[in-house]
Amino acid sequence: MKRMMAITAFVAPTVKMAKPPYCVFPITSGMGKSAVEYGKIGFNITGIRQVNDLQEVLLNKYVEILNKPEHQNLLHAINNKDNKLSNIHLGFVPEHYKSAEHKILIVGRETRSWYDSKKFDEYHAENVRQLMSLSKDFIWRNLTGDLKRNTRGATFFNFVRKVAKRSGDEGILWANIFAVDYKTKHPKHSDWFEDIKTLSCKLLRAQIEILKPQIILFVSGDGGVAARRECFPDLSGSGQGINGLNKGKLEKFSFEGDKEIICYRAPHPSTRNREGRRALKVLVEELLPSAKV
Repeated sequence: MKRMMAITAFVAPTVKMAKPPYCVFPITSGMGKSAVEYGKIGFNITGIRQVNDLQEVLLNKYVEILNKPEHQNLLHAINNKDNKLSNIHLGFVPEHYKSAEHKILIVGRETRSWYDSKKFDEYHAENVRQLMSLSKDFIWRNLTGDLKRNTRGATFFNFVRKVAKRSGDEGILWANIFAVDYKTKHPKHSDWFEDIKTLSCKLLRAQIEILKPQIILFVSGDGGVAARRECFPDLSGSGQGINGLNKGKLEKFSFEGDKEIICYRAPHPSTRNREGRRALKVLVEELLPSAKV
């Protein structure tokens, strides 16, 4: 993704709109108001929707994190295509998230170069908003099947679609243990791996703390276990498998003492292991809540 500087920026009207329920309603610039100010005030003009407060809070937290001095070397490295690092993947807020019956965060491993058409040299509010919008649009196109099933990453999003079908799509959130990939794969072989882990953890924790999902599905597979443990050292596992499955395949966790957040750890949806496939099936069909409609 992009780089440094610019902690306060003004929002421009250039962000692409996506389809409901993941559509993004860009904040148009005007009268010098920042994203934070607009987030508090909102719009009452006919035809313009009121700003999503949660989106503004998350956006500004991302801007704050990405502009910290300790991350600037990594952000510069991402901007250099020779390093073969993907853009930073950022979370988003579905349009009807506040009223969603079930709020579920699905945490994969890495993005597999989900968006490389443009590199960002700064992380002010406008660019961060664009990344959030792209992430939201990408999920929507996967949920609706606009992307071909055989495209890269389709197995993961087949799982996302099943979760959305079971529990409703208005509360579906997407994140990754690694917000940046290397050569479209796990970033462990990149010289920037430690920096990627540190930044990714901050972004993921911010998403959880601000959006407060009811359920978190860690489906990053074995390749994401060590980084997940580093980021969340206080996750407390049940120590037992579920429905006859070994706990290594499916286990329930409590989230750092927060009893209102239920966590499950399961294999990455691309697994070909028979027990792994069964674990994912049990997770979706028996453990996740079903939507009323």
